Amino acid sequence: MSKPGLLIALLAALGVGWLIGSMTGAGGGSDMTHDEVAGLQEEVARLRLALGERGPSLRASTGPAIKGRETAAEPGEMLPPPPATYAKTDAFDITKHVDADIAFQALLAYAATMLDKGVDGHLALLHTLDRTLFDKPGEKIVDELVGGEDQMMRYTYPVLRFAMNREDQVADLTETLFKTMAEDPEQLKELDGDLFELFTESIAPMLPGMVGPKRMDRFRGYARAILDSDPATQPGVVQRQRRDIQKAMESWAPRMTKEEAFQRLQQGDVSPEEATALLRRLDPLDVARLDVDGVLGPLLEKDPWTVISVLGRAKLDASTIEALDTRVIQGAVGVKLKQSVVHYWLRYTGRGSFDRARPFLERGLQQSSKQSSGTFLLTALACKPGPDESWVQWAEERFELSEEVRVALIRMREQKK
Repeated sequence: MSKPGLLIALLAALGVGWLIGSMTGAGGGSDMTHDEVAGLQEEVARLRLALGERGPSLRASTGPAIKGRETAAEPGEMLPPPPATYAKTDAFDITKHVDADIAFQALLAYAATMLDKGVDGHLALLHTLDRTLFDKPGEKIVDELVGGEDQMMRYTYPVLRFAMNREDQVADLTETLFKTMAEDPEQLKELDGDLFELFTESIAPMLPGMVGPKRMDRFRGYARAILDSDPATQPGVVQRQRRDIQKAMESWAPRMTKEEAFQRLQQGDVSPEEATALLRRLDPLDVARLDVDGVLGPLLEKDPWTVISVLGRAKLDASTIEALDTRVIQGAVGVKLKQSVVHYWLRYTGRGSFDRARPFLERGLQQSSKQSSGTFLLTALACKPGPDESWVQWAEERFELSEEVRVALIRMREQKK
C-alpha cells in the first residue's frame, strides 16, 4: 500500500485549498476580476460547510430544492457529522484493533491530539503514521482490517473534512518536517520514503497557496539548507527527497525565462539539483552554448542520466562532444560513472554500434586501470552490432582486467556456444 487512500484523501483536501488560494491571490498576483474573486470566496464557504465539522443546524441543504424532494435530508439518509472535538489520546497502536471503523476514529483522534500539541506532537505523529501505514506489521494489518484499496476509499470523505478544517496545522506539520530535515535529519532516518513524498512531492508545491510570504521565506531557507548539506551527512531517506525538494523550490520561485536559466547555469554556483532543473528549461541550441568544463562536465558526474538525456536533444558540435567524451572517460576511469552510464552516453550521441564507438572505447581502455578497464570492454560488448572476437581477444591481451570481468567474458562465450 504505497499510497494509502487515507493519505490520498488528505492531498485531495489540501488540493482544494491550494487551488482556491492560488486563484484568489493568496500565493501572489492574480488577473481575476473582483466578481470572480467574490464568486470563488462564496465557493470556499460552501466547500467548508460541505467538508467541515458542522452541527445538526447546518445539515439542511442551502441550495435549490431537487424536484420531488425536500431540501433537508431525511433522518437516516446521511451519516452523523464527525465530532466537533476529539477525545485526547497520546497513543495509537493499530495492532490493538480488530474493527476498521473503530481504528479509523481512534487514528483521527490521535492525529487531532498530536496536531493540537504543535511541534511537540509532530514527530510522534509522523512515526505513528509510518508504523501504521508503511511499516510491517502495520501496513498488513490495515490492509486486512479494511479489505483492500477499494474498501479504503470509504474513509476518504471523513479525512477530507478533517483536513480542510486543519489546513493550518497541516502547514505546521509540513514545516516541522522541513526544519528537521534541514537541522536534525537523523531524527527521520527510520521513516519510509513514501511518507516523505506526501510532503515533499505533493504538499510542498501547494504551500504558496496555503501560507504567507514570511512563512514561505522560512520554507525556502529550510530547502536551501537541505540541498546545501553534504548528502553523505544525511540519512538515505532524506537524500532521496533532494530532487523533490528542488522541484518544490522551482514551484515557489517566479517563472524564469530561458535566457535567465542559461545565465544562472553559467554562473556555476548552483546545487546539482537546481542545475539539472535549469538544464531542462533550455532549448537544444542553448544547451550547446553552455561551458563544458564549468557546467556540463561536473553535472555529468552528479546526475548523468538526466544530463545525458537532455544533451541527447541538443545539437552539439564535434568539439563539444569530444570535450564531453573526455569528462565521461575521466568519470569512468575514476570509477565515478558506471558502465551503464557510458553505454547510455554513446547511444545518445549516435554511437550505439561498435564501429562508431570504437575510437571512444579504445581511448578509454588506454587510460584505464585494472579497476576500470572492464567498463569499456563490457560497453563494447553491449554495442549493437558489437565487436568481432579478434578485437575482444586483442583487448584481453593488451589491457589488465579484473577477475570479475574475465569471469563475465567466459560466461558470455559459453552462452554463445
